[in-house]
Amino acid sequence: MLTMGLQEQIPNELWLEIFRFLPPDALRHLSLTHNKFKGISRPLLYKQFHFHPYASGQGDTILLPSPTEVNQTMERLDFWCSDEIAPNVRSCEITPWRMIGPVWSRWETKSLTRPPLTSSWYRYSSAWDSSPVFGNSMPMGFTSHSPEWLVYVAPSLTSLRLENCGVATGAHIDTSSMSLGVSHFLFHHIVTDAAGNGDLWIPLLCPEVPLELDITLNPRIFGDDIPSFPHVHRLSTTMNLSTMSYNLSILSKFPAVQTFSMDGWGQWLRHEPDVLVKASSLFPDLRQYTDPCATIALFLLRPTLTHLTIEYCSPVDLTAELHRTLSLDLAAQLRRARGPNGITSFTASLDDLYIATLDTICEFFPRLTELRIDVTSYAEQYEYQDINPRATTFFDELMDISTLPATLERLALTWELEYDEPEEALTADFPAFDELRDALVWRCPSIKALWLDSHEFLFHWRRLLDGSEVEDTAEDAESSEEMRKGFTAFWDTQ
Repeated sequence: MLTMGLQEQIPNELWLEIFRFLPPDALRHLSLTHNKFKGISRPLLYKQFHFHPYASGQGDTILLPSPTEVNQTMERLDFWCSDEIAPNVRSCEITPWRMIGPVWSRWETKSLTRPPLTSSWYRYSSAWDSSPVFGNSMPMGFTSHSPEWLVYVAPSLTSLRLENCGVATGAHIDTSSMSLGVSHFLFHHIVTDAAGNGDLWIPLLCPEVPLELDITLNPRIFGDDIPSFPHVHRLSTTMNLSTMSYNLSILSKFPAVQTFSMDGWGQWLRHEPDVLVKASSLFPDLRQYTDPCATIALFLLRPTLTHLTIEYCSPVDLTAELHRTLSLDLAAQLRRARGPNGITSFTASLDDLYIATLDTICEFFPRLTELRIDVTSYAEQYEYQDINPRATTFFDELMDISTLPATLERLALTWELEYDEPEEALTADFPAFDELRDALVWRCPSIKALWLDSHEFLFHWRRLLDGSEVEDTAEDAESSEEMRKGFTAFWDTQ
């Protein structure tokens, strides 16, 4: 235990670095032990403020808190907006309350344009002028009283997130005196809404500022008249895949994108004229691409592209899409001109996995240094006998695979099995992890890290910089669950 004298001798900056690793409960307890720690811990304890003025009900209704709940929330707002606490806040987030259990009984269903607690928030707005981040997923949206607050905080914002935010009926929002110099902007909305009010926000963005965008593409909001954003390097989009020609015309406004993520609904109509040709001229510096399985072909054959992530799909669909990409005329021309694709990192989320699927992946991406596949299978009771040993069987077959690239340095294969009645699940045989490790190390001489997770059993191995090796094994479901918590740190360590 440190004496008070030693505590005073240690610089605040060092304490702050130590405190960063503490969980919130431990940090709160520590802040009460000494005045010095109280001051040091405040920037960590109060850096993010969440405010819930109401809850969302059916349709346009909202659920308002009881008078007692309002009073308690106002006391909390007073505390967070005080001179001692407000300067520490770096992120403000307004979201509907997520009600669980007995909280339902404390709320009253009404239809109002402006909830009382929302009005209270705007009255306290001056306390947040130093907060660089603002997130708002309030579906009720903004009223004519909002711009005063927005004008006040806009110059200090570095991040702005708006989810399902509209403008109240009859409200006029004058943004002529506003501008946003944010480096991160998220705008999501329900595409069936009349407008979504994206035309209110997009013109406020500065095309000359380096910017990370996360937007929903909608013809009612984004048209050909939007400016080009030459400094957007990270772009995430949600879109209607059946309007791909329109989507690509909007994506052409972001010529410098290096990291692109696509999500959406609907079906890509492959017979759309010149879609692949139009896509081939976009994102000339693309390096990382995350997409639904159905749209792999759009941006895969970029000479700069090295990282590909496929969202949740079936192994059958993934295999079919890869073969379909090979058969496309334009893809064939590009492959002949450029040779094999340059993908070195491939990640996929699948609902099952077969050796034939892995063979196809490795044959299609012969330069892989990093391969990660996460399998999540859902089983009903009649499937238990078949699905439970699936991972063990796969790992046994993996010992004989011949298509793994010799360049492979990191491999992670994880299985998660979901049962409708977990207590009925059968125990699978323990995989021969030692033999599998030896086979993979022999076949892939550059391999440095293995993470093999069969749901009930888990094995990981790493070759250290000095050439020595470390490994660990979990031999039951409980131990595997605990070891699994360390995957992110394991995988992020190069």
